[in-house]
Order: sequence, then structure tokens, then C-alpha cells
Amino acid sequence: MCGRLHLAAPFADIAAAMDILGAEAPNTEADYNVAPTKSVLVVYLDPVTGRRVIEKMVWGLIPRWSKEGRMTHATHIARAETVDQLASFRAPWREGKRCLVISEGFYEWKKGKKNPKNKQPYAIARAKAKFTVMAGLWERWRDGKTGEIVKSCAIITVPANALIEPLNERMPVILREEQWPKWLGEVPAHEQEIKDMMRAFPPEDMTLWPVSKRVGNVRNNDADLLTPVEIDPEEFG
Repeated sequence: MCGRLHLAAPFADIAAAMDILGAEAPNTEADYNVAPTKSVLVVYLDPVTGRRVIEKMVWGLIPRWSKEGRMTHATHIARAETVDQLASFRAPWREGKRCLVISEGFYEWKKGKKNPKNKQPYAIARAKAKFTVMAGLWERWRDGKTGEIVKSCAIITVPANALIEPLNERMPVILREEQWPKWLGEVPAHEQEIKDMMRAFPPEDMTLWPVSKRVGNVRNNDADLLTPVEIDPEEFG
């Protein structure tokens, strides 16, 4: 389903990979345990200049019609099957507010065979690429009282591939570099072309490994969260 991400690369490396050289670096720090409502690094197309912009957004889309600037239900993910129908996401989808959410990977939990309450976290990433870039939607919310502008986003998910399905039935839409221009709207694309991009990434191009259960507490935020650990093969094999 994708409820945790990690991104610790230097901003210069991120900007180069996203082809946004010369961009002003936002105030970013390495984050090995990004949870919903925290900030994520996002690339979108500026509607005025037509150029890629990279900046931090709140992970959890706030619709423009929200009165409080927050949602009572989870909006950090949007299902591909209903992203163009649900009220929270319909407007940004219709207006082409698609974005790329940058990560180096994400975490999922596997239930134990003997005890389903015993869950083992795994780190998941692209196998041959530094960054795992996910398809998303973004929105701009304005506080009617203060005029404050808050930008937020959601990651789009699809049914999981064969690698991830034993952990979770859903996974984020991961896009290859050649798909970015159409997804962002830099080049023309029919809606069906965009929808066709929303599919599970090939399992053979991904990797996963068991990591410390410390990742379950968002207050734990260090590189050791990504260190492989040994697991009980009878419970999680």
C-alpha cells in the first residue's frame, strides 16, 4: 500500500537525476522513515513556465475545498482504479496536476505464518536504479482566513506485482525515466496513455530485504533502518 518511504541522497544527486540542474535546494534532510503527513520531495510542471519544479509537499493530499486544511480520512494514497472518481482526487486528476514523488524506496510489512500479529518489515526499491520515483497527484490549498498556501500530494497505487503481493496486495505506481515527460505533461498524451502507465512495476526489476522492526516507530530515523536483518524462515520464509 505504501505507508512509509525513505530518501537520504544529497539534493544535488536528486536534482541531477530528475533533470532539474540549477534548482534551488529546499530545506531537506536525510529521512529514513517518512510517514504520511510528513514532507516528501516532489517534482511537478510549473503551469506558467512549463518547467519542472522540485519542492517539498505534505504527504496527504488536501483538497482545495477542505475547510480545515486537513482530512479526517487517509489521502496519502489514491487507488488508480478510482483516482478520477473520488472527490478528494477528481479535481487534480482532471486538471492534470500529476507529479513525481521522489524516494529511494519504501517499506512494507509481512504477516507471520504462525502469528499474523507478528509483522516483519521489508525495504523495497528498484533493483538497478538509485531512485524509486512514484506517480502522484498534487494540489494547492489556501487558508481562507490567513491566505496561507499549502501544497500536498498523494501517491497512486495499483494491485501488487508477484514480488510484493506476499507482503501487501497494493503497491505504488513506479515510473521509469522515459515515462516522466508524459506523466508530468511536458509532452502531449491522451488520458488512456496516462492511465496505461498506472500498472505494477516488473518484479524482476525490484528488490526487497528484511529490516529492523524499529522502522515501525516513525521516531526512529537513521540509516540502520535499512540494514538487512536475519528472519525466522519458518515464520516469514
